[in-house]
Amino acid sequence: MEKGKYDKTLTKVTYAIAALVVIAIVYFIFVKPYLTFRSYEKKMLAGAERYYQINARELPTGKRVATVSLSTLSSKQFIDQDFTVPFSSKLCNIKDSWVKVTTNNGDYKYHVYLDCGFLESKVDHDGPVIKLNGDQEMTLTKHEKYDEPGVTSVMDKNDGKMSTKDVNISGDVNTKETGTYKVKYTAYDSLQNKTEIFRTIHVIETIMSVTKRANSKGYYPSDSSNNYIYFSNQLYRIIGIDGDNIKIISNEVVGVSNYASIDKQLNNYYKTLSSKSKKLIVKNKYCKDTLSKKNLDTTECSSYTEPKNLHIISIADINKVKSRVDGYISNGRGMWTANKYNDNYSYLVNIESPEDRDTVSMVLNTYNGGLRPVITIKGDTVISGGNGSYENPLIILKDVKPGKAGELINKRLPGEYIILGGNTWRIIEPQDDGTTKVILNNTITTTGEDLEYNDLGNEQYEYNPKKKNTYAYYINNKANMYLQTDKLVSHQIKVPIYKEAILYGKEIDTKTYKVKLSAPNLYDLYTISVSNGEYITVNTSKEDNYFFYISSSGNVVKRSFDRVRKYSIKPVGFLKKGTVVVNGNGTQTSPYTVE
Repeated sequence: MEKGKYDKTLTKVTYAIAALVVIAIVYFIFVKPYLTFRSYEKKMLAGAERYYQINARELPTGKRVATVSLSTLSSKQFIDQDFTVPFSSKLCNIKDSWVKVTTNNGDYKYHVYLDCGFLESKVDHDGPVIKLNGDQEMTLTKHEKYDEPGVTSVMDKNDGKMSTKDVNISGDVNTKETGTYKVKYTAYDSLQNKTEIFRTIHVIETIMSVTKRANSKGYYPSDSSNNYIYFSNQLYRIIGIDGDNIKIISNEVVGVSNYASIDKQLNNYYKTLSSKSKKLIVKNKYCKDTLSKKNLDTTECSSYTEPKNLHIISIADINKVKSRVDGYISNGRGMWTANKYNDNYSYLVNIESPEDRDTVSMVLNTYNGGLRPVITIKGDTVISGGNGSYENPLIILKDVKPGKAGELINKRLPGEYIILGGNTWRIIEPQDDGTTKVILNNTITTTGEDLEYNDLGNEQYEYNPKKKNTYAYYINNKANMYLQTDKLVSHQIKVPIYKEAILYGKEIDTKTYKVKLSAPNLYDLYTISVSNGEYITVNTSKEDNYFFYISSSGNVVKRSFDRVRKYSIKPVGFLKKGTVVVNGNGTQTSPYTVE
C-alpha cells in the first residue's frame, strides 16, 4: 500500500476509534444512568399499581390525592431491588420519593417522583410558595399584644395563584411569658405537595418596658422594692426613665473620695466593669446645678456635665423619688450628691438624719464622702430573668455571666463575693502576680461578739504592722486566729502617709510592709460598708495626727488619737495564685466557693 493511502486509512481508523470512545463515554456517563433511572421509575409505577390493587380502599375519590412512598413500596416488597445513585452505592432517597394517585371521573392517574442524587423525576414535587405579611422574625415586649400578620400570597408553579385561605396557621404566642415562639404556616397544592414555613416571635422584656409597666411616672419611688437589677454582677437599683434610656444607681457605696477627686475615683470604678457591661452604657449629661439652701427641694435641673459614662445622683433626682431614710437612695449615708453650694462646700445625703425624710447636708469639699455610681444604660437592654426583688433581681441578657467552675478568681470582677471558712469576703482587685486582693465583708466576730482592739500604739499614730501592741500588729499577727486564712498569702501592702489633710491621691509618702492581713485603705473600692462595728483604715496624717475609721452605719469619721476607744477589725488579705471557682454566682446571696 502506498504511504499516502496508508496514512489516510490510519487517520480514519483513529477517528473512528475516538468516536467510539466518545460514544462509550457518553453512554456510560449520561445515557446508561438515565436509562437505569427511567427503569427505576417504571418499577416504582408498577409497584404502586400492585400496591393499590391490594389496597384499593386507599385510592382517592374526588379531589383527594393518595400517596405511597418508595420506603413503603420497598419495605412491603412491592419493589424487589434497591435503587442506587449512579456511580455510587448510596441508596436513592426512599423517604421523599413517592407515587401519587389522582382521579378524574373514575380514571386514576399515577405520578411518579424519584429523587436519586443528581437525577430526579420531572413531575411536580414542590409545594406552593407562601409569602408572609411582615417579617419572618418578630420581637415583642412582654405583655405586648400579638396581632397575627397573616399571609400576603400563595403561588404554585402548576396551580398558579392560590387563595390565602388555603393556608393553615397554627401555634400560640404567649406574650405574658418571655421566650421564643413559632407560628407555622402550611399549604398544599392540588397534588398535595406540602409547604411549611415558620414565623419566629421573640417575646422579650426590656428594662424600658419593665420600668414603664411598674411606674406610670417613669421612675421608681424611694420605697420601691421591685427595682433591683444585676449590672456587671453587682446589685443596682433602677431609678427611672431618661429619654430613650434608663438610669440606674449602685445599691451601695462602692468607694470614697473628697469632692475634687470624685471623677477620678468613679473612673477607677468604671475600669472594673466588665467589657460586656460597658457596651450597655450610654454616655449621658448629668445634672450639676450649684444650689442655694433655698433650692434644696428642686426637681428640676438647668446645668449639666459633658457626656460621661457615669456620675453620682443629683438632689433633683433624690427629690423626684421622694427619698426617705428607709428608701433605696439612703443605702449610702454620707454619700456625695452632684450638687455644689459653692467652691468650698457641696451637698451630701445626711449622715444621720433624725427625721423620717432624708435630708441633705452641706459639708466642706475636703470631706471624704461615699460614692454610689449612677449609670445610664440603653432602654432596649433585654432582660432575661428575675422579677426585680432583692431575692430575685432582674438579669440582663447580654451582661457578664457569673464565673464557671474552674475559672480563676484572679480573672473575675472586683465587687464579687467569695466564701472562706464560713465568712464572706469581697474582691477588691485582681493583682498582676496572680493573687487577688479581698476584704472581709463584715467585721470579725467571735462567740457572737465583735472582736475589738483599742491600743493604737503611742501618741503619734501611724499604721505600722511591725510595731507590737498596736492595732496594725494585732490584725496581722492575732486576727488570723478567728479566721480561716489557709487560702491567703503574705503580700506587700503600701501604707499612705499624708502631711495634713487625708485626701485622695495626696499622700506625701508610702511605707511598704509584707503582711498576711491588714486594715483596708480608705480609697480602695468596696472598703466602706455597713458593719457590726467601727473599724480603722491604714490612712494617717503625719502632722495633724489623725486617722479615719468607718462607723457601723458605713460613714467615714475623722478621729484623733484615742487610747480608750475600741475598734473592730475588718481585714484585707490576698488570695493565693491559682485559686479557682468551685460553685456559686459571685453575688452576696450566692458567693463563690473556692479552692
